Amino acid sequence: MAALSVGMLAGMDLMSLLHTMKAGFGNTLGELAIIVVFGAVIGKLMVDSGAAHQIAHTAAGASRSALCTAVGDYHRPDFWSGDVL
Repeated sequence: MAALSVGMLAGMDLMSLLHTMKAGFGNTLGELAIIVVFGAVIGKLMVDSGAAHQIAHTAAGASRSALCTAVGDYHRPDFWSGDVL
């Protein structure tokens, strides 16, 4: 919305503005995609190996490590069924 508003206020015609927004969005996704993919892979490996739980245990202590892990995994479907804790 902001890019559309600024472009229109700057006097760009609609087709030129949409083309510019499309190119900018594509460039941004292209540059960030590899970082996001590697982050997801590393995160999944950490969860599967137990490293994420160990980091939470070390950082927050034994009494709060399950809570930290659950907060980090709130998006997982099994979190809502109670299987995480």
